Amino acid sequence: MMNCGQEKNRIKSSLYGIDLQRQGLRQKQLSLQIEELALDGTSVIHFNQRLAGQEILKVFSDHPDLLMVLGIGLTQSGKTGVMYSCIEEFTKPSPMSVPIENIYIITGLSSTEWKGQTKERIPEMLRKNVFHRPDLKTKFREGVKGKSNILIMIDEVQVACSKQQTIAKEFEEIGLLEMDYLLNHDVKIVEFSATPNGTLHDAKNWGNHSKIVPIRPGEKYTGCIDLNEQGRVYQYKNLCDSDDSINNIREIKEIMNGMTEKYHFIRTKKSIDQDKTIENFKEVFDDNVDYLIYDSETSYELNIDKKLLKKPSKHTFIFLKELARCAKTFKKEHIGVWYERFTNIVFDDVIIQGLLGRATGYDDNGESVIFSNLKSIDRYEELWKSGFSEESKWKSNSTVISKDGITRSRGTMNGVLKDSGEDLVQDVVLNSNEPKIIKFQGEEGQKEVKSWYKDNMKEEFGGRGPNRRAPTKEGFYESTFGKGKNKTKIRSCEELYKFRKWCHHKGKKQHYTFHPCYRDITDKATLEWWFIYYD
Repeated sequence: MMNCGQEKNRIKSSLYGIDLQRQGLRQKQLSLQIEELALDGTSVIHFNQRLAGQEILKVFSDHPDLLMVLGIGLTQSGKTGVMYSCIEEFTKPSPMSVPIENIYIITGLSSTEWKGQTKERIPEMLRKNVFHRPDLKTKFREGVKGKSNILIMIDEVQVACSKQQTIAKEFEEIGLLEMDYLLNHDVKIVEFSATPNGTLHDAKNWGNHSKIVPIRPGEKYTGCIDLNEQGRVYQYKNLCDSDDSINNIREIKEIMNGMTEKYHFIRTKKSIDQDKTIENFKEVFDDNVDYLIYDSETSYELNIDKKLLKKPSKHTFIFLKELARCAKTFKKEHIGVWYERFTNIVFDDVIIQGLLGRATGYDDNGESVIFSNLKSIDRYEELWKSGFSEESKWKSNSTVISKDGITRSRGTMNGVLKDSGEDLVQDVVLNSNEPKIIKFQGEEGQKEVKSWYKDNMKEEFGGRGPNRRAPTKEGFYESTFGKGKNKTKIRSCEELYKFRKWCHHKGKKQHYTFHPCYRDITDKATLEWWFIYYD
């Protein structure tokens, strides 16, 4: 006969088993919805996207102190598919598994286009967790605050990314910019962008807490660099209020000669300037063309996505006002000319993410042409070739090029992360008290650090390197630091990270420390060895 305590444990165990079964059923339901979306072509996860999603899961799994991954991919190369791959990977049964209801997709865009398009492409079970900028202060905050084991994916992270703007303010309000909160609540953040701008430079300063995962394009991808090399990109010019505006439009007409009937996107200025641009086009082109306006007022009635599926009976100019920037995709089969709005002050990210970016992807028709800023393409190519180096000059609203030619952040949400109330990024930038951490895995880690020390540290620090440690009778390794009775014990990686500066502060002669720790202190197989030092 069971006593009261045994009965409670039996009930608790039974309920836990039911929860696991329920979670398994929900995961199967999610997988079926993903398969259904792929069946009609709404949301197909391609091979390169699946690999990127698996890589993002792996880096979180390999680095227990990791808080944020920045996924960088070329425009329309499949970042959205990687997002869906992450959903699939992070909901599979594993130590990294995240409950379906704890996955959030957000953006700094205020665009209802983005919200509608994203909801259409993800499993129905997750649609209530898709939030654009107007939702962040209410629905997102209410949904995520206080939760543990969550995955937040931020699409187009370069938008509204300033530390004074909505995302930073809401994250700060919730606690998502405090290191202790993120670690204690097991928060995983994945940011996506083709032009990360200042968020990239600030993310680099998170040290061990951030990683960059490049998203490689798949087969048959055509990017803006490819389009430029094919001679299909021309320098854009003023089509509205310049003495040469009419001649600039005649240049478009010449390029269209011999082109079969197509839709042509022309981005214009606002108000009367749009009217002036249309008047200029009517002066150059005969009556055998159509003119449409695509803006927030006409977008529903025009139903642009449906219209583009059918070849037009005659050349049709679609004049854009504000819409069709980053995150918007168009079917390209029947598109001929893409013409970006000319500006005297040029931001490279706006150019790359504008009509030039909308012209890229996997469904290039091979004959469309783009009028945009050629120098921005050159800078984008250099940015990728350099591995997003600070020495690559890049103009955006969240970066500034200093007098010494270095591209720096103007201050973004990624620069507001706080470590125990202090601004972590400020610490790292000043190189005042943030040590480096080199990690070695498993039992062999003690041997590996010896040869690594000899090759990398002996000349600077001297000596033989870290002393060999012996395990306890139970086979675990203990570390000693701190004060009090419990200064020698088995440590988690999270706890060791909090003490990473022990014996490294100013005035101490110790060059480095070397400690064992565990991703799970009950599992010997999760052993890591951390060599902590100042550069």
